[in-house]
Amino acid sequence: MKFLFVILLLVISGSTLACSCAQLSGRDVMESGYGENVFIAFVTEAKTEPSNGKYVTVVAKFEVEKVFKTGDFIPSEVETYLDSAACGFPIEVGSRYVFVAANDGEVNYCTSRLIPEYEHDVEIDRYLKDLEANMKQLEITKD
Repeated sequence: MKFLFVILLLVISGSTLACSCAQLSGRDVMESGYGENVFIAFVTEAKTEPSNGKYVTVVAKFEVEKVFKTGDFIPSEVETYLDSAACGFPIEVGSRYVFVAANDGEVNYCTSRLIPEYEHDVEIDRYLKDLEANMKQLEITKD
């Protein structure tokens, strides 16, 4: 009985450590407050840093290629946890991403996406088209 209780406890505690989010559509991102800044960027530098918790963070510098939405300013760096259990994701130098970032540069798996370099990805194409369409819609409603 003790053995069963320990296994059950491990299963329950392990599930609470996982990131629980659904990747949002471009429309949801543009219409919500998930990120003040939505942009495509090419990552030029990335380094890991210890955080104050149990997860390691990744801090990356980038060159902006296209802006879909901006708050007061686009941050000069983005930061995420390296571990997917904390809704983080690895950021690789030389890769392009759609970043949905807070003004402090925080990004996460739920809203940001890697743009594959060599393979065609229907899902990312749909996401980018959705961002583009909703960017135009937001511009129309601002006038």
